[in-house]
Amino acid sequence: MVAGTEGTPAGAYWSWAVEPARKYGLDMSGGVDKFPDGIYYHRILYWAEKQGGWQVQHNLSGLLFKAFYSDRVFLGPDNLARLAGAAGLDANAALAYLRSDIDKDVVMKQAQQFVKEGVSGAPTFYINGKPKFSGAQEPRVFVQALLSA
Repeated sequence: MVAGTEGTPAGAYWSWAVEPARKYGLDMSGGVDKFPDGIYYHRILYWAEKQGGWQVQHNLSGLLFKAFYSDRVFLGPDNLARLAGAAGLDANAALAYLRSDIDKDVVMKQAQQFVKEGVSGAPTFYINGKPKFSGAQEPRVFVQALLSA
C-alpha cells in the first residue's frame, strides 16, 4: 500500500507526535512510502520471544521502532530478518520463518483476542491486567492512570 492512496495518509501519520517525542529523546521524524503488512512484524516478535526470550524480543522491538519511525525502513520480510539478525537471532532462519505460514494462525488469533480486550494501538499500556491507553502519552497521563488504579 502506498502512502496517500487507498485511504492511507501521505507522510508520517504520526506527525503530531514528532515534536513531543523529540522532547524525550525519541526520533520519530522518518516517514514511509508504503505501509507493511503488520502480520510480519507481529510474527517476528512472536518468533523472537520463542527463540531468545523476552529480552531479545524487547531489543528487536526497539530496532523495529527505530527502523520504521526514524530511518524510513519498510518492515517487510527481508528487513525484518536483517533486524532480527542485528538483535542476535539467525537472520536466515528469521527470513525462512517469515516466508512460511508458521505461527501465522496463532499470531492472528492473539491479535483478535487483543482487539476484543480493547487494545487499539501500539504500544498499549496495561494497568492491573487491563489495557488502559495506547500510543505516545505525556508523563502526566501515566501518573494519573497509576494514581487512579
